[in-house]
Amino acid sequence: PRALVVHASGRGRRVRPYERALCYLVRAEVLLDMDAPRRALAELHPAKELLERGRGWPAEVLRRLEAADGRYRSRQVENDERRQQAEDAKVPVTVITGFLGSGKTTLLNRLLQEQHGKRIAVIENEFGEVGIDASLVEQKEQTTAAIVEMNNGCICCTLRGDFIEGMRKVLEDVKARGSRLDSILIETTGLADPSPIASTFFLDQFMRENYRLDSILGVCDAKHLLAQLGARREDSCVNEASEQVAFADRLLLTKTDLCTEEEVASVVRRLLQVNPFAK
Repeated sequence: PRALVVHASGRGRRVRPYERALCYLVRAEVLLDMDAPRRALAELHPAKELLERGRGWPAEVLRRLEAADGRYRSRQVENDERRQQAEDAKVPVTVITGFLGSGKTTLLNRLLQEQHGKRIAVIENEFGEVGIDASLVEQKEQTTAAIVEMNNGCICCTLRGDFIEGMRKVLEDVKARGSRLDSILIETTGLADPSPIASTFFLDQFMRENYRLDSILGVCDAKHLLAQLGARREDSCVNEASEQVAFADRLLLTKTDLCTEEEVASVVRRLLQVNPFAK
């Protein structure tokens, strides 16, 4: 703005604060007309600061500044509402991880049987030995989504092949039925690292626009968890149990009835060491 004012006013002449403020204000007005409120804010701030320092500014300029500030605030409210509506329209997804035998399937079967009044899609993610990141590009032609509607309105689905394409088919099937989903639960295999699945909700446009990663739930077998966390892989990498606990934002202890209070307390302490932020 300063260079623009100098050029317009004649090189070498000192630019007055009023002229500089007016330049900022004009730029803010143009950016608001272009529906770029965030960029307009960067111009409004210095314009307001310069005008507030001075005295005797023309009433018309002050009125324009007030109008531009009002337009910015109104546009921000509208944009916030649109973003919130778009976010609310997304289907919340919970990824359920846990070592083999931790109780993931038992938990999901309970949800499928209960009359909770929610339309939940329970997805069993069967990718076998192929990592999900590889399957996204190598197995599109093999994608299947076997969808079964349960008595309580929930949906049970087994995905094989391309995860993103499978999630697309689930959404298309639900819409074709004239139905809706309140949430989706994805069960990963016991040896799966949850990070590739979680990343698809941020890296893929379709997933970003239609789904929202709400939570990663780690199901932990209290009886065997300490041994699982202490296991060492031959390749010196972190074991899968540690990865699952570290990525989870919520942890669910199972089989606590098979443990003493001291054993449960020891498991909880170990979990907090691996992931102090999980609930």
